[in-house]
Amino acid sequence: SGALLSARGESIAPTSNGRRARRYESRDVSFRGPAGRLRGSLLVPPKPRGAVVLLHGTIPGERDYYRVFGRHFAHHDIAALIYDRRGSGSSEGPDESTIFDRADDAGAAIAYLRDQGFPAVGVWAFSNGGWSAPIVARRDPDVAFLIAFGAAGVTIAEAEVHRRVC
Repeated sequence: SGALLSARGESIAPTSNGRRARRYESRDVSFRGPAGRLRGSLLVPPKPRGAVVLLHGTIPGERDYYRVFGRHFAHHDIAALIYDRRGSGSSEGPDESTIFDRADDAGAAIAYLRDQGFPAVGVWAFSNGGWSAPIVARRDPDVAFLIAFGAAGVTIAEAEVHRRVC
């Protein structure tokens, strides 16, 4: 088939224009969050232009769900940090967390990436993480960008009313 395999056994398939997708390195990492050690994977392209922290929705909490999104960033020269949400997978802490707790954890992830030498760090958020991401950006004016994927588009109160009624 001509596909290459990464060190983790992931397929590196040809792109739609026939060229091979750029390679990246996947490193297991851990960093200190407010409720304990958070463990994840850092996907690093050969010449990263910046980095992104991928924020969880309510479920799933394990990093591998977000790997496909992280690979997309890595293939476009942006390092991507995916991690197990607190209390999930290999990460410590209680398994119940609020949007503010998840914002705290994302802030710790951003600090970790800056300590690793990435000066430009943004946030990508999935689902309910779309409520945590603006909190992160408000707290840290140096966040380079914010992307909300599958965000609710309504207030938390409106979403809760819908959840309880439907």
